[in-house]
Amino acid sequence: MHLTSITHRKQLFELATRWFGDAPRPGDGRFLTQVFTYENIITAGMVRALLTGIKDAVHPGPIQLRRLQSKDELRDAILGACPDPSPREAELFRQYRQRPEEFFPGTPSDVVLGLRADSSILGMARVKRLRRIAEKCSRRVADALAGTINDRARAVALRHPPAPAAVQHERDGRRLRTGGAGGVAHLPGRGGGVQARGPAH
Repeated sequence: MHLTSITHRKQLFELATRWFGDAPRPGDGRFLTQVFTYENIITAGMVRALLTGIKDAVHPGPIQLRRLQSKDELRDAILGACPDPSPREAELFRQYRQRPEEFFPGTPSDVVLGLRADSSILGMARVKRLRRIAEKCSRRVADALAGTINDRARAVALRHPPAPAAVQHERDGRRLRTGGAGGVAHLPGRGGGVQARGPAH
């Protein structure tokens, strides 16, 4: 995951690489605290200028900016801005109106919506805090590690299959073995076994 919009991305990448290699340094904590505290102040102006340049290239005219705080607001804005939806869009809109509780209501989301003069949506920009990015990174790492561990376990199991005697012993310890015509049931136990004889079938 490349954090291209963060001013100190090179230093963060170097720090993350060292931490994955179990090589932290004494000043890492202070550096992270400074980045998490001041990154927004440093980067916000540059990001705003970048978005303004993209907007001017697509739509030279004025736009209205609207700040949204949840995905519910965003979905409602999209619904209101699509008077003539495609069949697929209409199906999604119908599902959302009928069962809004299945679309994670109340989920916070920091979004800046750009509207044309007729209130149609020109574009949107989503603001992600560094903490949210860090959470997503940790989930990606955990998923990757889990897949690697499972693959390695399968490979080891294929190279070293259990011996037949061990398999049979495990089965004997877990299941009740029933005899043939004599109707004898044998339940292995400590120091011997317990036999129960019933009527033959």
